[in-house]
Amino acid sequence: MEIILMDGSFYKNRTFHASEAGDPYPKRPRNETRVPVPSAVTSAPLADTLAALERATGHPPKPNGQGWISRCPAHDDHTPSLSVSVGHTGQVLLHCHAGCDYPSIVAALGIAPSPPANRREIVATYTYRDAAGVEIRQKIRYAPKDFRIRHRGEAGEWIYKAGPGPAVLYRLPELRQAIAEGATVFVVEGEKDCDRRAA
Repeated sequence: MEIILMDGSFYKNRTFHASEAGDPYPKRPRNETRVPVPSAVTSAPLADTLAALERATGHPPKPNGQGWISRCPAHDDHTPSLSVSVGHTGQVLLHCHAGCDYPSIVAALGIAPSPPANRREIVATYTYRDAAGVEIRQKIRYAPKDFRIRHRGEAGEWIYKAGPGPAVLYRLPELRQAIAEGATVFVVEGEKDCDRRAA
């Protein structure tokens, strides 16, 4: 079951339907596009969440717009303050308007949170060395595509900054050797292309 907590910024500075004026239950901003939720519960994760909310609070969630409103299980809630809806990819979205955080809500429901989506994975490491071949820093490529620079601290730990070493060209020792041998030097766009050309 995937459950995501929407933070308060989701509701800040958003336009709401005129019909929602004076409504004690907060609703989704109209400029947010969401997958419509049918009146009959057909999604197993959603059905599980709604059932868990009823068990935890003693009150069934009520339909509200394209989602549901429920008493929040993480605090003594006498007026429903928890919005429940379904996101674009089918995940259940929870937002407590009284300010309860995600771990508290999930713990009170007795369900395990899903692992974070889009977890990064290192797919390439590009090592920058000085003319003597001593490592100065590394550039890390992640998937989904992202880059970070890191260097070793005094204790050998990774510090995710460029560090105090000099700015050097990628594959500098090989470049110096190629120049000394009178070889042709190609200038390419990035480290991946450089490694491919050198292979």
